[in-house]
Amino acid sequence: MEFDLPVSLVQLLAKDATNSRLRSIVDHTMDLSTALAWGLSRRTSKKHAGNYTFYMERYIRGIALLYPDYSLKPNHHYALHIPDNLKFGPLKGTWAYPLERMIGRLQKIKTNTKLGSCLFQLFHFPTELMKNREY
Repeated sequence: MEFDLPVSLVQLLAKDATNSRLRSIVDHTMDLSTALAWGLSRRTSKKHAGNYTFYMERYIRGIALLYPDYSLKPNHHYALHIPDNLKFGPLKGTWAYPLERMIGRLQKIKTNTKLGSCLFQLFHFPTELMKNREY
């Protein structure tokens, strides 16, 4: 989305530069691509959040102009809350995948109704630290 699709659309536009609807679609796609670049950056700042908001809002307004019969989805609403998450760091750090992995590991632990013993199994300790120790 950040490279292939915008480049392909620009190439199509170059073949038919007089088509104003195609030009609008290219601009619209570039707004989404630019918003993603700012929002998914490995760094974050107020500038990142501001630029993401600008391009995402312009992208969402463009949906209503280009596709008037299309109804917005919950993900469009959620996308407008992403700048709130950028305050805490890059989005990669807030994705649910690490938490889902942790939940999966917790579910696989056999606790035998002994609560304290399950925490040890959650973390992988190097084997050198575990030799000759009783836990």
